[in-house]
Amino acid sequence: MKYIFSALTQKGEAKSINQDGFALMTDESQYGNVLFAVLCDGMGGLTEGEVASSYLVNKFSTWFDNNSESLMNYGIDSGELRLIWEKIIETANQELLEYGKERNIQLGTTIVALLLDGHKFYAIHVGDSRLYVISNSMLKQITEDHSLVQREVKLGHITKEEARYDPRRNVLLQGVGAIGRIMPNFYTGDINPNEVFIICSDGFYHEIAEDELVSILNPAYLKHRENLESELMGLIRTCKERGEKDDISVIAIKTD
Repeated sequence: MKYIFSALTQKGEAKSINQDGFALMTDESQYGNVLFAVLCDGMGGLTEGEVASSYLVNKFSTWFDNNSESLMNYGIDSGELRLIWEKIIETANQELLEYGKERNIQLGTTIVALLLDGHKFYAIHVGDSRLYVISNSMLKQITEDHSLVQREVKLGHITKEEARYDPRRNVLLQGVGAIGRIMPNFYTGDINPNEVFIICSDGFYHEIAEDELVSILNPAYLKHRENLESELMGLIRTCKERGEKDDISVIAIKTD
């Protein structure tokens, strides 16, 4: 499996510093190829969100650097990968809590990490950054937000559309470094040709409707990296034109 990919981030107009962070990495050998992506959104209501996000991105990037060859040569065990990733998050959570305690501050970050091995995808998630996949002209949200409004939607108190504009939409129930116990969600599934995986911070999806994502990032129209990057830049411009003030980050990967 080959991949076409692009990643972009822009500082929000209401921010003094971009608190989002990401990494996008690939490796290939005679045994196959793998792609790894991670995106973290520093929690804007807390202090030093950019420290938390960059710290966790670095933790996962280092893991991939050290293990990409063995992933290709020996394959991926889903259960083992889940335990490894959960341990990385648990350790980072404790270290960030200690960092905050020493400085008398509170900090935290969301995370979505994604690994593609040509046949399967594996993902882990905390917070309200999201993973989507577009396939057969349909969009599916893989992750479920760890947020107050998502809990209200599940309880039937508000609709999904109402949640988009609810003033509580930025209130998170989980964030790495922000609370004592983190409960990540892990996902896995099949990969097919001509799909688009999208990882994004909440600054990206607040102002973009799902049908717009399907139309603009339709795999049938994404033939090369420059084409994909141009569409992502257009979506970020749309976010800002519609009044988004938060940092905006997105990674898109087309399977080819």
